[in-house]
Amino acid sequence: MFWQIDIIMTKVIVKSEKECYIDFLAVDKDARKRGIGKRLLNHIHKDDRYEKYILEVLSKNIGAKNLYEKVGYKVIKHEKNIFMTLSGKGSIFIMEYSTDGNISM
Repeated sequence: MFWQIDIIMTKVIVKSEKECYIDFLAVDKDARKRGIGKRLLNHIHKDDRYEKYILEVLSKNIGAKNLYEKVGYKVIKHEKNIFMTLSGKGSIFIMEYSTDGNISM
Protein backbone atom coordinates (compact mmCIF):
# COMPACT_ATOMS: atom_id res chain seq x y z
CA MET A 1 0.00 0.00 0.00
CA PHE A 2 2.84 2.43 0.72
CA TRP A 3 4.08 2.18 -2.86
CA GLN A 4 0.75 3.61 -4.04
CA ILE A 5 1.02 6.62 -1.73
CA ASP A 6 4.63 7.09 -2.82
CA ILE A 7 3.55 7.24 -6.49
CA ILE A 8 0.94 9.92 -5.72
CA MET A 9 3.14 12.02 -3.46
CA THR A 10 6.26 11.99 -5.65
CA LYS A 11 4.79 12.75 -9.06
CA VAL A 12 6.51 15.59 -10.88
CA ILE A 13 4.20 18.33 -12.12
CA VAL A 14 6.56 21.25 -12.72
CA LYS A 15 9.13 20.49 -15.39
CA SER A 16 11.15 23.71 -15.62
CA GLU A 17 12.10 26.85 -13.71
CA LYS A 18 9.60 28.79 -15.86
CA GLU A 19 6.68 26.82 -14.44
CA CYS A 20 4.92 27.60 -11.17
CA TYR A 21 2.79 25.09 -9.28
CA ILE A 22 -0.05 26.60 -7.27
CA ASP A 23 -0.50 24.25 -4.35
CA PHE A 24 -3.39 25.91 -2.58
CA LEU A 25 -5.80 28.75 -3.23
CA ALA A 26 -8.87 29.42 -1.15
CA VAL A 27 -11.49 32.09 -0.65
CA ASP A 28 -13.72 32.06 2.43
CA LYS A 29 -17.13 30.61 1.66
CA ASP A 30 -18.89 33.84 2.65
CA ALA A 31 -16.63 35.92 0.37
CA ARG A 32 -16.98 33.87 -2.82
CA LYS A 33 -18.48 35.19 -6.07
CA ARG A 34 -17.03 38.66 -5.48
CA GLY A 35 -14.02 38.41 -7.81
CA ILE A 36 -11.50 37.73 -5.04
CA GLY A 37 -10.27 34.45 -6.53
CA LYS A 38 -9.87 36.07 -9.93
CA ARG A 39 -7.89 38.96 -8.43
CA LEU A 40 -5.66 36.55 -6.50
CA LEU A 41 -4.88 34.57 -9.65
CA ASN A 42 -4.26 37.70 -11.71
CA HIS A 43 -1.85 38.91 -9.02
CA ILE A 44 0.01 35.58 -9.07
CA HIS A 45 0.23 35.70 -12.88
CA LYS A 46 2.07 39.06 -12.72
CA ASP A 47 5.25 37.27 -11.55
CA ASP A 48 7.40 37.49 -14.67
CA ARG A 49 9.68 34.64 -13.57
CA TYR A 50 7.07 32.17 -14.82
CA GLU A 51 5.52 31.43 -18.19
CA LYS A 52 3.18 28.66 -17.05
CA TYR A 53 1.12 28.12 -13.94
CA ILE A 54 -0.15 24.65 -13.02
CA LEU A 55 -2.69 23.59 -10.44
CA GLU A 56 -4.90 20.65 -9.59
CA VAL A 57 -8.60 20.79 -8.82
CA LEU A 58 -11.02 18.08 -7.76
CA SER A 59 -13.70 17.23 -10.32
CA LYS A 60 -16.39 17.78 -7.69
CA ASN A 61 -15.15 21.32 -6.99
CA ILE A 62 -17.09 22.79 -9.91
CA GLY A 63 -16.96 26.38 -8.65
CA ALA A 64 -13.15 26.37 -8.48
CA LYS A 65 -12.81 24.69 -11.88
CA ASN A 66 -15.14 27.28 -13.41
CA LEU A 67 -13.10 30.10 -11.86
CA TYR A 68 -9.85 28.72 -13.26
CA GLU A 69 -11.39 28.33 -16.72
CA LYS A 70 -12.75 31.89 -16.57
CA VAL A 71 -9.24 33.20 -15.86
CA GLY A 72 -7.79 31.19 -18.76
CA TYR A 73 -6.72 27.84 -17.35
CA LYS A 74 -7.19 24.77 -19.55
CA VAL A 75 -7.43 21.14 -18.49
CA ILE A 76 -4.28 19.37 -19.66
CA LYS A 77 -4.88 16.07 -17.89
CA HIS A 78 -7.70 14.22 -16.15
CA GLU A 79 -6.47 11.77 -13.52
CA LYS A 80 -8.59 9.12 -11.91
CA ASN A 81 -7.30 7.91 -8.59
CA ILE A 82 -8.76 5.04 -6.59
CA PHE A 83 -8.12 6.80 -3.25
CA MET A 84 -9.92 9.97 -4.33
CA THR A 85 -12.79 8.01 -5.85
CA LEU A 86 -13.28 5.84 -2.78
CA SER A 87 -13.22 8.89 -0.51
CA GLY A 88 -16.01 10.48 -2.59
CA LYS A 89 -13.91 13.39 -3.84
CA GLY A 90 -14.01 12.41 -7.51
CA SER A 91 -11.09 12.68 -9.88
CA ILE A 92 -8.41 15.31 -10.44
CA PHE A 93 -8.08 17.82 -13.25
CA ILE A 94 -4.58 19.17 -13.84
CA MET A 95 -4.97 22.65 -15.28
CA GLU A 96 -2.51 25.04 -16.86
CA TYR A 97 -2.40 28.76 -17.57
CA SER A 98 0.20 30.07 -19.98
CA THR A 99 1.29 33.69 -20.24
CA ASP A 100 2.09 33.19 -23.93
CA GLY A 101 -1.22 31.50 -24.72
CA ASN A 102 0.36 28.12 -25.52
CA ILE A 103 -1.04 25.27 -23.46
CA SER A 104 0.74 21.90 -23.16
CA MET A 105 -1.30 18.93 -24.23
